[in-house]
Amino acid sequence: MFAVIHLARDKIIILGIVAAFIALGTWYSFTTPLFESPDEVWHYAYVREIATRHSFPVMRADGAQPWAQEGTQAPLYYLLGAPLIAWIDPNDLAELPAPNPFVRIGEPQAATNDNRNAFLHTVDEAFPFRNTALAVHLVRLYSVILGALTIVLTYALALQVFPEQPLIANAAAAFVAFLPQFVFIGSSINNDNLATPFSTAMLWQLAVTLRRGITVKRATILGILAGGALLSKFNTVTLVPLALLVIFVVALPKRAWRTAFSCAVVMVLVTGLIAGWWYARSYWLYGDATGLSLIINMIGERPVSIDMVRWFIAENEGLRLSTWGVFGWMNILATPAFYSFFDWLALVGLAGIVVAVFSLRDAIIDRAKRSETFLPALLALWCAITFAALVRYNLSLPAAQGRLLFPALAAFAVLWAWGITSIAPTRFKSWVIALVASAQFTVAAIVPMAFIAPAYTPTMVSGNLPSGTTPLNYKFNNDFEWVGSAMDQSAIQPGESLNVTLAYKIPGATNRNIATFIHVVNSAEVIIAQRDSLIGAGNPNALPASGIAADTYRIDLPITANAPDEYRIVAGIYDPATNMRFKTSSPPSSDALTLATVRAEPSSKSWDFDFDGRAKLVGADSSATKIARGDTLVITLHWSHGLASHHVFVHALDNTEQTWASAEVPLERETRLELKFDAQTPFAVYWLELGVYPTNGDRVPVFDSHHQLVGDRIFLNPIRVIDH
Repeated sequence: MFAVIHLARDKIIILGIVAAFIALGTWYSFTTPLFESPDEVWHYAYVREIATRHSFPVMRADGAQPWAQEGTQAPLYYLLGAPLIAWIDPNDLAELPAPNPFVRIGEPQAATNDNRNAFLHTVDEAFPFRNTALAVHLVRLYSVILGALTIVLTYALALQVFPEQPLIANAAAAFVAFLPQFVFIGSSINNDNLATPFSTAMLWQLAVTLRRGITVKRATILGILAGGALLSKFNTVTLVPLALLVIFVVALPKRAWRTAFSCAVVMVLVTGLIAGWWYARSYWLYGDATGLSLIINMIGERPVSIDMVRWFIAENEGLRLSTWGVFGWMNILATPAFYSFFDWLALVGLAGIVVAVFSLRDAIIDRAKRSETFLPALLALWCAITFAALVRYNLSLPAAQGRLLFPALAAFAVLWAWGITSIAPTRFKSWVIALVASAQFTVAAIVPMAFIAPAYTPTMVSGNLPSGTTPLNYKFNNDFEWVGSAMDQSAIQPGESLNVTLAYKIPGATNRNIATFIHVVNSAEVIIAQRDSLIGAGNPNALPASGIAADTYRIDLPITANAPDEYRIVAGIYDPATNMRFKTSSPPSSDALTLATVRAEPSSKSWDFDFDGRAKLVGADSSATKIARGDTLVITLHWSHGLASHHVFVHALDNTEQTWASAEVPLERETRLELKFDAQTPFAVYWLELGVYPTNGDRVPVFDSHHQLVGDRIFLNPIRVIDH
């Protein structure tokens, strides 16, 4: 009787978790504007191609197609999604929002709406949905259902690994269901959403195999799941060697090699029959079964190879954040407390896993219980394989996103739940799991209204202008009007950011195609930093009918800028279609208005440009920011270390990259270079290109202070050449 009651209660709990996930996924889907998740617009184009033309995308070498690099992806996710929208008029499916030319993709910031939107959204996207909006939300709902399937399979996997501990199954399912990044990706159009449940189902059946042994029937099931996974996404290919390993591990105690071999052949054949045709097609069309060479050609390979240590230093932070939750096109962060919550949650679970592993010492010795050690080891091995595959992929392509680890999410969740239940007090295990799951759900439920929606909503000013705002009365000859401006600081150092706010009266709906520019100009009248944006913080169609809006833009000053100095903040508006600036209609008439001046102070930070470990540039001094033609510019470079066998150069380049002055000398701790501008040098601004190369060698790559590759050169503060 009690067993029946417990079973019924567990079923109610998992159904509740699934229902809560579907509610969250629907809310995320409704809150996130169309195509504001990574690559969604290209995945949609793939589904649309099948739905309207009844054919798969065929890639061109230039990749200039609606589906971009996603046209190389295996087709099953798109085949299953296409019938959902095939009944909609093809012309309606072709209507896409216009791209935002000033979007800040891959620049995550918390609590900012500065050009988070990749597209310019209109009221046509609002509920009740129609045309493209309806199609997108239908396919998103299909993704949500696949996410719910992943949760059920996570539950089944946990019950197979720990059959006598249903609490672990509930905890693992809740961890997956209420992980904000999983909900966000799971409510978007993305083939990861089918690869993940296939991977989880495969793990579940491998766990069944470890417990019950291998048969031809079970090998066939494994082949079907592996084939489905490979027909969903190529990165699941590592499931095949994992399955082969499990088959031979199961055969090991009885030395049943013939059975193992025949079952392995069956699994591989079934996998090939299901998925092989797609990879054969890719090879026939492109000469590459995987399509990875096409992706590399379109996205671009890393300019230089990096090793594991440098990769980890450069990518670990982004990978960690995007596993817990980075939204939009990798450009919307939550608050630090959000990430701390999930960091601690993971760390406590990992600590619990260590405790749980020690509890298995007796099982390791007892052959009868040895499967109890194989099953958690299977999950850990799959996590390691998935991580290693991600690293291998990212050593060539810069794409370290947490969603690429989701094929192993269920495995990690089961191990994490095992760890949590191992350290929770026996009497309070259920309460601990319920408390953790409730906290996770609450955090996930807050995300859409706290972080996603505000990122796409222009800031409105109600009543009087905020304190610190300088009133303006600038009316332009297109009837656009600035009413105020503000800076967040009066002094700044190179390498820091300046936030500039412009308040304006909202123009009519037919007169919103207006772009703003903001320039930071030094004393030599050289623009050292700038930002351009459409009004409405990049989303003009989201502005209400009337009122006063306030757009805030972050302008990053290069650490190489000269200081001390005084910078002018110059701004104006223009037509982005023609680049024609508008002038103020009342005196003083101008198309570039000085909003304020900012004092530039010497930076307290060293530059820390790392030239591939061979030299590190920590600073530079220049004799001037402007120079008469015929004169010599002296630059002194400061290095923390450097190899004597290397040389350093500085070239003065014009806008066509033609060199007008140059100097090259051996690299020393204090390197002095003299750039002679001859008497015929045109009056202009010149960019000072700096690089390092070994004797008889190529330029070495340069990494910034955040360990990100910036190329094989950096640029110092530009110089203006003037008349005597």
